[in-house]
Amino acid sequence: MIEECRADLVALYYIPDEKLKEIGIFAEDVNVCDAAMAKYVAYFTNGAIGQLRRVRLGADLTQAHFRNRQIISTWLLEKAKPEQMAMVVKDGQYFIEVNDLDGVRALVGQLLAEIQRIKSEGDFNAAKTLVETYGTKVNQLVHKEVLERVSGLGLATVAGFMTPILTPKGDDVVIEYQEDFLTQQIDLFEKYFLKN
Repeated sequence: MIEECRADLVALYYIPDEKLKEIGIFAEDVNVCDAAMAKYVAYFTNGAIGQLRRVRLGADLTQAHFRNRQIISTWLLEKAKPEQMAMVVKDGQYFIEVNDLDGVRALVGQLLAEIQRIKSEGDFNAAKTLVETYGTKVNQLVHKEVLERVSGLGLATVAGFMTPILTPKGDDVVIEYQEDFLTQQIDLFEKYFLKN
């Protein structure tokens, strides 16, 4: 999960960069700071609040991607000044507010540097401390409120998606979709697992 942290932190660090317009990631008319702010709020909200709807009340996080998102979000919430970023309660519901894009980005960079140091040096003890401090324990008040908030919505806890089949054709790519999810999963299993 340390690698998942590193990958997400790289994306979070670079998303406010104007270079993304130059290379065509963002359209010319997109305000990169607005896009980055929206991503920060969405990512940190999911990491500290939203993903808890998929976890049984009282349970710790065990899935690596859940842990990595929570590590990043809760570390930032702890290190940020309240005027930079905070978890707030409005009408009994928890929300994440990000008010200082540059300040939060600097913190993202600090955590990215530490994660990279841990990986480069193979610092198992630092990785273990980071995971145990920020990645496994769930805030039970937030968790209970999230489960209550979504209970009446009838949302599935897991969603699947169809991966398009991309076939090169000259200088172009042909995009095709299979008829159903099960057929696609069987085809992928046969293609990638049975032949190995």
